[in-house]
Amino acid sequence: MAMRLTCSCKCLNRNPPCKRFICFFLLCIRMHIMQGLLDQYTVAGNGKALVAMAGYFAGRIRNVIQRYTIERHWTSLDLQADSLSDFHANTHNPVVIGAQMRYEATGDPLYKEIATFFMDTVNSSHTYATGGTSVSRHLFRWTKEIAYADYYERALINGVLSIQRGRDPAVMIYMLPQGPGRSKAVSYHGWGTQYNSLGVESFSKLGDSIYFEEKGAKSGLYIIQYIPSTFNWRTTGLTVTQQVKPLSSSDQHLQVSLSISAAKTNGQYATLNVRIPSWTSVNGAKATLNDKDLQLASPGTFLTVSKQWDSGGHLLLQFPINLKEGQTQVIT
Repeated sequence: MAMRLTCSCKCLNRNPPCKRFICFFLLCIRMHIMQGLLDQYTVAGNGKALVAMAGYFAGRIRNVIQRYTIERHWTSLDLQADSLSDFHANTHNPVVIGAQMRYEATGDPLYKEIATFFMDTVNSSHTYATGGTSVSRHLFRWTKEIAYADYYERALINGVLSIQRGRDPAVMIYMLPQGPGRSKAVSYHGWGTQYNSLGVESFSKLGDSIYFEEKGAKSGLYIIQYIPSTFNWRTTGLTVTQQVKPLSSSDQHLQVSLSISAAKTNGQYATLNVRIPSWTSVNGAKATLNDKDLQLASPGTFLTVSKQWDSGGHLLLQFPINLKEGQTQVIT
């Protein structure tokens, strides 16, 4: 059965198709093309795949972009100037994520610089405080900077979890209205548009950025998101189980319980690095390991616990929830 992409503005009946359809079409195919070429390079050792990857975007896609007057796509990756204003996010984010994957596959520092510049510029002056781009995951893996983990948390809670209609599966909203008192149901796209597939894909990745393992002579684990989950840490023979107490207006604290159990009685020496969110405060914060108080690190850092986990352990965290102001840089 043939599948036909459709657009609510009936753009396929136009000649040429409208810009909206072209943007949506490019969004759907870019990531798949880049991933396929990178797989050819990393799995099959085909060096020509990288040449093809560069040629594809320098040729075919660039021609399409120029034809439909969104040539601005290329200037957005200018590392010397901020030219991102008024650009369509969904036609840029996939390419930047592709640049991140290429850096990880080849080590070419240019693609790391592109991704870092893009994220820092967007975060400082082109998004609301709720967050709005998904490139921070790779940047945290490279730098371990907690600012990227904090940003990912905001984007996850405000930009992903909030787009589903209650408990209705696969009923998503594409754009979240920013106006005071505005309803999702009467926003520009409303519930259940042709962009539903993008929202469903986001929900398939909810668990991919909770735990990050650091391999080496001494095993380390970074816990950067507080989401009820279980992680089987095969390298150490440990199992980390995370529970989060539901928030309520009567208790302005985030309370997290981490249970670490060892598969064998002679558990391995390992280090846990637990994120202390930037939005919390030292006053009222608390951390205990097996009912013994720990010296808590400052907000915006990691609490590090290194020990021989012979009989496991129980780590309790309490973070006051404070209102935090974030100022966006004004672009003139």
